[in-house]
This record gives sequence, structure tokens and C-alpha cells, in this order.
Amino acid sequence: LTDVTGVQTCALPIWYMIRSEGSGELFRENDHVIMEYRCTLLDGTFCYSSEDSGPMEVIVGKSRIESGLDQGLRMLRPGGSAVLILPPFLAWGFPGDGKKIPSNAVVVYEIEKVSLRN
Repeated sequence: LTDVTGVQTCALPIWYMIRSEGSGELFRENDHVIMEYRCTLLDGTFCYSSEDSGPMEVIVGKSRIESGLDQGLRMLRPGGSAVLILPPFLAWGFPGDGKKIPSNAVVVYEIEKVSLRN
């Protein structure tokens, strides 16, 4: 992530940039969300993406995903897209994931094509 123009922070702290607002209501607890994503380290090192594994499907507040990603989804609406920069304690934490994400890593999620599954 080289251009930080428009990056904001919230109380969690998650740094984020809304690329597209989308429409409708913000996602909330128990919403079934489907999204395309790309996960990298702060230096741009590639970790995971939906290009490799298919779209991610989660239930907000219920799925076992990073707490920062879960909270970040609550700032989005269907059709929206965003960049979320998650500090270690809201991402993979001290242990990392044991594969591609090292201990105490800041991770960046680029999220797009977010939709609500009926």
C-alpha cells in the first residue's frame, strides 16, 4: 500500500479507506456476506486471495475470521469496496497463521464485490 490518501482510522483502531460506498444498509450481526479479497502484509507481500480460494463467505459476528475483518465489514454496504489495515491484535496476533503471515504482522485486506446473501 503506497498511496495512503484518504486513509482513516476508527476507535478499534482499524485503518481503512472506503473505495466505493455501495448502497443499502451497513452490514450487521448475523448478515451472511460474500466478498472477493486480497490479503497482503503491510510491505505488499502476498498472502491470500479469493483468486486462489474463491470468494470468502462469512456470517458477521459468527464466523471465525480476524476480529478486525469482522469489524471492518460492519463499515461496508452491499456493493462497497474498501482497504482495511489491521494491527496484529485484530488480525493473526502473536502466533501469525503458521504459514504465510508471520508473528505480530500488520495485514492489509482489499475487499470488493461485497454482497449480502439472502
